[in-house]
Amino acid sequence: MKNLFKGTLAFVMALVLFSSCEEKKVNELVLAGEISNYQNGMIEVSFGHDTEHVKVDVIDGKFSYQKQLKEPIEVALNIPQENPDMMRGNPRYIRFYVDNGNVNVKLNGDDFGKNPVIEGSSVYDDSKKYEDEIKRRYPEDPYAIYRKMSPLYGKTDQESIAKLKALQEEAAEVREKHWTATLETEEWFIDNYPNSYFSAVLVSQRNSGKRGGKKLHEVKAEVARLSSEIQATPIVKRLLARNESVAKTDKSLKEIMKDASNVSYKRDDSFKGSQFKGIKYLASFSNGNLCSIDNKGIVGIISPEGNLIRNIQVAAKGPKNAVAVGPDDKIYIPSAVMGVEKAKFRGRMVERQVVKKVEVYVFNEAGKQLEKFELKGMTNLFGLKVDAGYIAASDYDQRLIRLYNLETKEEVTAIENLRPCCLMLDFDINNKQQVVVANLASFRTHIYDFKGKLQATFGQRGKTLDDFHGCCNPVNVASLSNGAIVTVEKDPTRIKIFSKEGAKQIEGIEELVKGCAYIPMTVDKKENIYLASPEKGLVRCVAI
Repeated sequence: MKNLFKGTLAFVMALVLFSSCEEKKVNELVLAGEISNYQNGMIEVSFGHDTEHVKVDVIDGKFSYQKQLKEPIEVALNIPQENPDMMRGNPRYIRFYVDNGNVNVKLNGDDFGKNPVIEGSSVYDDSKKYEDEIKRRYPEDPYAIYRKMSPLYGKTDQESIAKLKALQEEAAEVREKHWTATLETEEWFIDNYPNSYFSAVLVSQRNSGKRGGKKLHEVKAEVARLSSEIQATPIVKRLLARNESVAKTDKSLKEIMKDASNVSYKRDDSFKGSQFKGIKYLASFSNGNLCSIDNKGIVGIISPEGNLIRNIQVAAKGPKNAVAVGPDDKIYIPSAVMGVEKAKFRGRMVERQVVKKVEVYVFNEAGKQLEKFELKGMTNLFGLKVDAGYIAASDYDQRLIRLYNLETKEEVTAIENLRPCCLMLDFDINNKQQVVVANLASFRTHIYDFKGKLQATFGQRGKTLDDFHGCCNPVNVASLSNGAIVTVEKDPTRIKIFSKEGAKQIEGIEELVKGCAYIPMTVDKKENIYLASPEKGLVRCVAI
């Protein structure tokens, strides 16, 4: 009997141990790898957008790593390389999707992308089906054209310039064909694999970043294509939560602009501003003069007639991207103080110039420096405004706008989680003491109070006049005294006035920039609208 009890106890303990092992398999990623031609060393492991890289030893060509995952996610494996080909990147770098469970990886030590074997990850298997289908629809290498273009950049002889132009035109066709194949494959995959987690990844990608800006009912319609099980995953819940949050403040133009009377503008062909090329940012004085800063960091004072009154040289050597004029006509010029730091880029360590702090130089209109102070917490400053006792600055890297007390220079509010794109994030302050933001990656204009609370949003990605088009728009925004809002879109250029009668485009404005680029704008006290083009100079629009 005692032996029977012992045997039963041993069986139960073995069953418990076996069950715990099975549970561990389910609740933890166990990543086992083999690397040919790389016997001993180190490999770095990171997940998603996490900047932390865990160093894992490679011994006799093998490595292992364990981590409990909350949901499927992309893992990156990387052996840092000092000086890889910039066009090729680091060949010892690969990303793929994993989930909790046993995942086995076999990699070529000379090139991780060369026939990798990845087993045990169903999400990876599905992503491979997706990539293979794109290749079936578009078999050519979409990046081959760029390798042909690379040696021609920087050459000044006419033959090279002509070849590069021809290749750029060909590259545009390649991009279009490859993008069409990608969109068709997305539709095919979601329709055929609604129970795949990778379908959730695709739906999220189709409704985020540059591809976002859709109305909530459109996002919900995409989510409805997924199975009920996949709809319950964290990635889909986050997507819906983001869009539901935006929908709460989405209002009709009639509601937002109910007090904004209709106003029409036209281009003022009598204004002579074509000589002012290379302007990066604009502001205006109470007397109608303009204040500009160009791509050399020189501040210019320009008369309403289009004459240069004076230039102001700022002693600071760092980059100067913006300029603001306060109600008292003081000029505020932010300048970045640079330093060197080592950072990881595409799997290799590089030295790069980074912003250590941002200092603001204050001048009067005559060009005399009055003071200098630091805007604490800013890194990659883009836009600057001074009004209502505040100095406000946007930071595209931190995706926020900080408001500082103009007297104490202490931060009062931070408007966070904005949607910059292409290193752009600009805004305006209206006469209702609100911050109006050109939230371009969301294809919307957002309106906040000075406490950082979102009051209203309007706009969506689309092709109608009320919509914002392109890869990301609007790039700039300004407020008129009657409550109307001016928006600026690029590629192609569209300047629109939003009032209670909807959007009205200003006619006669030619293309101001090429491609994805910022268009500076300011509105003076007489409500004239000034726009800047790097090649065409200043353009003025007047009310009619």
